[in-house]
Amino acid sequence: MTEKPDLLSPSGRAALRAAGPECESDFLARVRRWGPDLTRGLSVYDRPGSPANGFLLRQVLDLVLDAALRRRPTLANRDRDRLLHPDWFAEPDMIEYVVDVDRFAGSLTGVRQRIGYLRELGVTSLHLLPFLATRDGEDAGDVITDHRKIRPALGTVRDLVDLADALHVAGLSLTLGLTLNHVAREHPWARAARDGDVRFRRFFHTFPDRAVPDAYERVLPELRPGTAPGNFTWEPDLTGAPDAPGRPGPVGGTGPGTRWTSCGRNPTPRAGTVPRLS
Repeated sequence: MTEKPDLLSPSGRAALRAAGPECESDFLARVRRWGPDLTRGLSVYDRPGSPANGFLLRQVLDLVLDAALRRRPTLANRDRDRLLHPDWFAEPDMIEYVVDVDRFAGSLTGVRQRIGYLRELGVTSLHLLPFLATRDGEDAGDVITDHRKIRPALGTVRDLVDLADALHVAGLSLTLGLTLNHVAREHPWARAARDGDVRFRRFFHTFPDRAVPDAYERVLPELRPGTAPGNFTWEPDLTGAPDAPGRPGPVGGTGPGTRWTSCGRNPTPRAGTVPRLS
């Protein structure tokens, strides 16, 4: 991949130049290192001869640049070190400890108070299972209602920042478990889709009737047959699939409104989580 900043939008190029030569050099070095992987991953959405090819790559790079420009200096320095040592996570002495925040320590603050214990175990990286805001009563961490919020019982974003800082000072890395494939019915994307917003409707698999979903159900295994049977849920508030407006219809997901699965043919939902998670 070329290192030229013309992969960015005009506003992105202007922001990168305004950030100064050091920041520009760091960002372009990361593009050189990881850009080919990003390009290959996004190329599945390209269409032969389409003038839109490359637009998604430019959009994602703009989002990454925006996050990089807002990155705290301590984390920016850490990014720079890892650019020089990209296989840090595969070192023989890397020991990752995977925990559920609630069961391990009750809260993010509780996890921070147990860093000494983790060091005694020889842990070098802490992996937190999903902890973002979920529907009340859903404690699995994978029915997300908001990608910008943490479950109130576990703490706040400030608590997460404090935990990350404390881990880094103690010499430990932090890995976050995130759910990007589906959201709760209460998520802003799903609410907009129910209200008839075509852009957000295309975030999900929606149908005007049960014909196609029933054909899938005959061959698709059920994820949670006991508590959330089926792979599609009838959504009475849905104003209809794009080709049948004004009618309720099925949505891809498990259980009666439990979760809505994002459409794999549309990369926008995944790209949309970049600014939320940065």
